[in-house]
Amino acid sequence: MPLHSGCRNVPRTCRPGSSRSRAAERSAVGDDASPSGGWRRRQSERRSWDRLAATHDPGRDVDQLIDLRVALASLSPRQLEVVQLYYFLGLAVAETAGQLGISEGTVKKALSRARETLRRALEITP
Repeated sequence: MPLHSGCRNVPRTCRPGSSRSRAAERSAVGDDASPSGGWRRRQSERRSWDRLAATHDPGRDVDQLIDLRVALASLSPRQLEVVQLYYFLGLAVAETAGQLGISEGTVKKALSRARETLRRALEITP
């Protein structure tokens, strides 16, 4: 006898074997085919890595890294802190402001000035 046969108050979509139940089971085990499994995101990331690998030149990377270090050295201590928290650690503006004990407007202004300084140092045209 099925487990749900005597339970008339159980919605059909919650009964074992229903489509909603199967979708819940797939997402619970992390099935890649389910919408919540992140399949599309992972496919997009794979394509991005493939494109990056196709254009990878180790010699150019070293030169760019040296240029970036020189450019970062030209930032003020406050700008460097904000850039590290926002870009390298991935904190939001509000989180960066909370970590440094400053207002969100100050973080935004420091980021703007840091980007402009880096743009000039790296000779990038907007």
